[in-house]
Order: sequence, then structure tokens, then C-alpha cells
Amino acid sequence: MHALISGAGVAGLILAHTLETILGATVDVIDRYPSNATSGGFAFLLLSNGVQGLKQLGLWESVSSVSTRIVNVSFYYATTGHLLGEECMKPDTYIVSRGPFLDAILSQRRHSIRKATLALSAAKDAESSPSDHVPPSRYDFVAGCEGARSPTRTWMNPDASVFSVGTFELMGLLSPVDSARLRSSLVPGHLHKYLASETGLAMGVVVLHSGDVLWYFQVNEDNHAL
Repeated sequence: MHALISGAGVAGLILAHTLETILGATVDVIDRYPSNATSGGFAFLLLSNGVQGLKQLGLWESVSSVSTRIVNVSFYYATTGHLLGEECMKPDTYIVSRGPFLDAILSQRRHSIRKATLALSAAKDAESSPSDHVPPSRYDFVAGCEGARSPTRTWMNPDASVFSVGTFELMGLLSPVDSARLRSSLVPGHLHKYLASETGLAMGVVVLHSGDVLWYFQVNEDNHAL
């Protein structure tokens, strides 16, 4: 099987590894901006089911060296700073920075990532296109891993409903003043990830030099009563 994956992020590279190692497929991975796809210091949480999946794929040994286990989480009220409570995490709960995570996955791959985009047509067939475009008709399997609003998935199934809640990655977790105060405590390369949905629910993660993890949940009180 000759497979093509559009999107060289976390989902794309894990899928590529799975197809190569489990199914013995030949896999090409393309991305419009490959240097951006495999870089960046956004941190994300890796829960027990993710850890088990990586173990089954033979990737955990590489990933574990760049992951930090979370033992316990403290919850604070943002306005007053008062402690709301603490919770002990399950043994397989980790935080990992996106860049090192992707490097670990790439170290296990047989092929590099190519700068290219899919040449998608309404008729779902090959079309004459610039050299940096790839016609999907050359492949037995095509997957779109470009995010929630993947143009590849839309092309393959134009009648499918759009992802119901838009998700945005923003570079602002705290107020500018608080961000400046925290900057000296941040681990280099472990920037905060902030997910804000249209319903007003948000989450952010910050890794500190001390080894502690600041894990924020923010809500819009108009949509989520406290």
C-alpha cells in the first residue's frame, strides 16, 4: 500500500508510523509549511490512553525521555488566588512539549517530510498542477491531518458537517503583566498552550523551571455558571 498523509503534526506523524510499522505501507508525508509543522514549543497533556497507545506502537521509549509526569494538580480561583482543591493524577499522566515530541516520533520514521500540498479537484482525480502539488490519484490511501477544518477531509466528504466548535490556539494565557512576571520562570521551549472554544471554555498549560506545571481552566461565566 502506498499512502499519503497531508499534515506533519502530531496526528499525521503518529498515523504515518502506524501505517509503516503495523501495515508495512510506504508512506509519504507532506505539509505546506514543514518547518512550522515540526517545530514549536506548545505543551500538551498526555493521558493514560495516549501512553498506552504509544507503547503499543513502540514509541513510548522515545517519547518518555521528553515527557514530565504530573503527580498532582492544584486548582485556584483566578480572581482571589484561593486554593479550590487538589487532585492526585493517575500514574500515566504526563506533559510534553510539542517540538521534542515530534522529534521523538520522527527519529523512528523511515521517510522525511516533503514541502507540498494536495492538488484537490472537484472530480477527485489528478489534475495538472505546479510541481509542489501532489495529485492524490497516485496513492492507495489518502489522509488529511491538517487540523479540525482539514481541506483534505472536506474534499473527500464535502457533505460532512463542519467541526461543531471552532478551536483556536492563542499565545496569550494571562494578562500582559502576569505573563511578564512568569516569563523568567518558564522552561525554555515549553510555552503555554491555550485552547479557547466558542462556548467560552478554555484550558492552558505552563511548565516552570521548578518542575511544577500550571494548568489553567478558564470559563466564560455567561455560558458556564461557577
